[in-house]
Formats: sequence, structure tokens, C-alpha cells
Amino acid sequence: QIRDFALLVAVLVAGTATGLGLVWLFKETEPGSALFALHFATFSVFPLAGIRLLRDSAQGAMQALERRMLLEKPTTRRFLAYGGGLRFRSYLRELAAQSGRNDRVIIGVIDDDLQFKGRVIAGHTVFGDRADLCAVVDEHRIDGVIITCLLSSEKQAEVVASLKAKGVLVSVWACEEQLLFDPRQKEG
Repeated sequence: QIRDFALLVAVLVAGTATGLGLVWLFKETEPGSALFALHFATFSVFPLAGIRLLRDSAQGAMQALERRMLLEKPTTRRFLAYGGGLRFRSYLRELAAQSGRNDRVIIGVIDDDLQFKGRVIAGHTVFGDRADLCAVVDEHRIDGVIITCLLSSEKQAEVVASLKAKGVLVSVWACEEQLLFDPRQKEG
């Protein structure tokens, strides 16, 4: 989001510079035109950025409220996301779009990139990597793991094998959810 605001400011500065260049190029005789361009560049950023900030803040507050309400419901399923990249953010957007109809809450993230351990991605703590998965599942009473990154079928099978004995649901997010294992369904 900071990148979006930086881009907005850069575009406004470029537009103002272009306007000032045109004023200078055509030797505009209106004495206040250059001053108007500078005022425009200075003061237009605040309402544009402010509207975006208000909208994003309200949306974030509503998501935090829904998360809190879901955590208090005994029927809410507690999930870990496996992968904290763009697919994870896409999955979070999908959950936000279904506000009020969610039956799960993301408790945290598992990511194989060790530089993310302990960091917060989109408001969710990265608890560790695949080696930490079973311990995190036990510690945080996890009901399901949704894979939100590209994993080979072999690595997906390893994740399923490590969680199957614990009775943890495992699914993959690929702009849709594909069920890999559900402990409530009988095999065979």
C-alpha cells in the first residue's frame, strides 16, 4: 500500500512538473498560474490519499472485528496458511469478499523461506517452516492447513502425510479450494 501512495505522489509531482513546464514553455502571462500549479500539487495529495486511507482503514477494522467474532465461536475452524506470498494475499482477499459467511479464521502462516520466520505478513505471524508445521498445529489447535503457494505434488503429499495422523484438513488454494484430505470422510 505504501508503494501505491508513493506512486500516487510521483504521478502528481510529474503532472505538476509537466504543467509548470507548459506554463513556462508558453510564457503564460497569468501571474497566479505557477502558484496555482504548486498549490494543486501540494494540497491534492491529502484528499486523494485520505479517502484511500479511510476506506482501507474501515475495511481493515471490519476484518479485524469479524476475525475476533469468529475466534469466539466454537464452530469456527482454525487454519494455517502454508505460504505467505501473493497467493496468500489472494486468499485473504477472497475471505474478505465473503465477509459474514466465513467459517474459518487464519491463525498464522507457515513459509519455507526462513527470512520470514517471526515476521508478520498481512497481519498474520509466520510461525516457521515445514519442519515446524506439526508443532505449530498442536500449539495453536489448528483444524486445517490451506496451501497458498506453489508446491510440487511430492511436497503436497509430504504435508498431507505429516498432518493426516493428526486429523487435520489439508487443501490447496489456486483461486479456488481443492480438498486434498478431510478427516471426516471415510477412505475407500
